[in-house]
Amino acid sequence: MLEFPLRHMFKLIGKGGIDSCARDCLSTLGFANVMFIERPSRKGTYVSLTFELQIESAQRLDQVYTALEGLPELAYLL
Repeated sequence: MLEFPLRHMFKLIGKGGIDSCARDCLSTLGFANVMFIERPSRKGTYVSLTFELQIESAQRLDQVYTALEGLPELAYLL
């Protein structure tokens, strides 16, 4: 069981342009200036983004996952 507050790591994998969409989505949720570690796939078809957020509650964690799942460029969310 998770204990809150906590730092939670997210990883998104998606098509090019997912970084700006993810940044806009997180900004809407109140997370500004999120530092992404960005890594392109070998062929450049996909991009993975890794980042951490300070999460205050289980409800907030669910809210972030739900918002990120709605990104049109998203292929996987871990």
